[in-house]
Amino acid sequence: MQRRATFFYGWFIVMANFLILFSLHGVIINTFGVFFKPVSESMGWSRATFAGALGIGALAMALGAPFVGKMLDKIGASKTMLVGALLCGAGMGLLGGATQLSHFYALFAIVGLGLSASTSIPVSLVIANWFERKRGLAMGLSFTGTSLGGMIMNPVNTYLIQAFGWRESYVILGVAMILVTVPLILLIIRTRPSDMNLLPDGNEPAQRATEPIAGQTLQEAFRTPTFWFIAGNMFLINFMANSVGEHGVPYLTDIGHSEMAASIAIGLSMGFMTLGKLGSGLSADRWGARPTFVASCIMTAAGIGVLMFASNWWMLWLFAFIYGFPQGGPLTLTPLVVANCHGLAHFGPIFGVMTLFSILGAAIGPIIVGRMYDVSSSYQSAFLLLIVITLAGSYCIHKARAPQR
Repeated sequence: MQRRATFFYGWFIVMANFLILFSLHGVIINTFGVFFKPVSESMGWSRATFAGALGIGALAMALGAPFVGKMLDKIGASKTMLVGALLCGAGMGLLGGATQLSHFYALFAIVGLGLSASTSIPVSLVIANWFERKRGLAMGLSFTGTSLGGMIMNPVNTYLIQAFGWRESYVILGVAMILVTVPLILLIIRTRPSDMNLLPDGNEPAQRATEPIAGQTLQEAFRTPTFWFIAGNMFLINFMANSVGEHGVPYLTDIGHSEMAASIAIGLSMGFMTLGKLGSGLSADRWGARPTFVASCIMTAAGIGVLMFASNWWMLWLFAFIYGFPQGGPLTLTPLVVANCHGLAHFGPIFGVMTLFSILGAAIGPIIVGRMYDVSSSYQSAFLLLIVITLAGSYCIHKARAPQR
């Protein structure tokens, strides 16, 4: 009888995905806010105009998502993620030489395509393939990279900008992304355990479940209300999350906090988000992904309410916890809900199309919030809108049910 391995290779997969998400999503998306004032003031742009750069990137992510799902089916995760990581690093580095708005928009489009191919879609597929019993924990550990990246790199990027300037900071980050992610992808990432003659969870052949998890095709998923409830949730939650992420630092500096204090507060919220991802993964394994998701949305809405009154230090730290901890839920739990409701057989294409809605919300939200600020010179009405949107997202995920068999 074949001896059981002492350490399951899937945990190396988790470690690599953590570092990839830290270096790409964590830096590009979760530290965008610290570049807001330096770039917009240097270039003479409004906040809505600069927010449009990330919006263009998000739109590129959305348009690329269905093709990423097909690429994963055809060439596997490693090659797909390699292309994406190279696009991210090159695009970020070239931002340092951008002199016109069109340059920013074009380069963020390239970065957006890279993010689509290298972050949440392939990572979710790979983790779902490698784990069954501890899928929630593995997903949570992997996606802590996005928030931990934001927590650490917000103050780091603020320091880089103050020490070297925003142009040089973009170049440094672009080079670092390639140096970190490319070796991890080439040496560690594998699409499924069968690529290494292994089984999910490190099982031996006799331990393998006799019936595979049923999976709907993309066309079958389209015809279910559950697909549209999940897609609606992804749109709404990312509308909210990207809006807070991009406008949080400018808002906090507007109400009297220093740029470093604001970036530390947003970074600290992402640190709590890291704990929330672990907690939501464990909770999903024990009580289910959907109830955990609903609770996280309700708590997040409360956190935005605290942000509206965070004019002193203790309210600032209270916001970091009440908003940050439950925000760990969506990235971890969305792939779990999709896998539970639609199966794994065609997870890549289904999740890829759903990501269209996620990224569309991420693209539109910051622009609308920026426009609301430009019109009123205040974020209060925009934050009230974000609270309503978050609660609507909670309702959507409550209505998402696995099909009856």
